Amino acid sequence: MDEEATEPTRSDWIALVVIVFPMFTGIGAVIPLICIGYFYLGSPAAVAFWFVRRELNRKYWLLTSTELIFGRWNAKSLPLSSIKKVIVGMPPLLGGVEKLASPGVRGFASDANTKALLIIFEDGRLLPLKLSFLDNGPFLTAELVKRLPERVKWNHQYTQQEIKLLRRIADPNSLSAKQSLQGLF
Repeated sequence: MDEEATEPTRSDWIALVVIVFPMFTGIGAVIPLICIGYFYLGSPAAVAFWFVRRELNRKYWLLTSTELIFGRWNAKSLPLSSIKKVIVGMPPLLGGVEKLASPGVRGFASDANTKALLIIFEDGRLLPLKLSFLDNGPFLTAELVKRLPERVKWNHQYTQQEIKLLRRIADPNSLSAKQSLQGLF
């Protein structure tokens, strides 16, 4: 047979593994990531600080006689008079993913959803409030329901359109942008 073949030698493999692969990895991956991080995100420590601060801010709530305040830094005040409706309980918002979770996880999520509040404001903003696992969260939730008895709705049957809207905006303990809620809730 007249076949010609080439094979890398032992020194070729060593050169590829020791010199070329790390060099292309540095050029192709590390340097662009450093540039993106530096120019767009600041430093990785700044991103981590922002994330931790955001998560801590979402866990700070204060209920006064006239307003609901959330956040320790850049606190936002929500007057109780601007609340149109408080719905006790929220639907599961995971879609078909909850079928993959274990029964214990599904029960845990279901319990959190039955204790959650959906606060609807006069201007169309929504606030999915899940405080049941925070210190003093169940007390704050119960106190809010007690202060607004005429605006509380129990056993709401969510329509598919309402569930679809909540899946889009349902970031627990964060105020949504203004929504068009005609015919909903």
